[in-house]
Amino acid sequence: MTVFPPRDAHIEHLVRLRHWVDPLRMPVQRISLHAIESDDAAEALLEFARRNHVDLIVLGAPGPTQPDRTWWRSVASTVTANAACSVHVVRVGGRMR
Repeated sequence: MTVFPPRDAHIEHLVRLRHWVDPLRMPVQRISLHAIESDDAAEALLEFARRNHVDLIVLGAPGPTQPDRTWWRSVASTVTANAACSVHVVRVGGRMR
């Protein structure tokens, strides 16, 4: 799932998500892709998780070399602190050393 500010290109992103999951070769009925428009990404993720009885939220978080994405750290922190389920935060764009 991806959360977008209102009036963003969420349909285009759904298409990209579909291409991203293709290599997984999972049956279509086991895949659920969502793009949600919201001014509050953390609250949108938390509400989606509550309403859909989500067991695990996986978030991509920007690395320290991506200062233009620092807003996402607060989203990841808010979701991690307030989710009723487990949350796994994955560092994006960097290699582990």
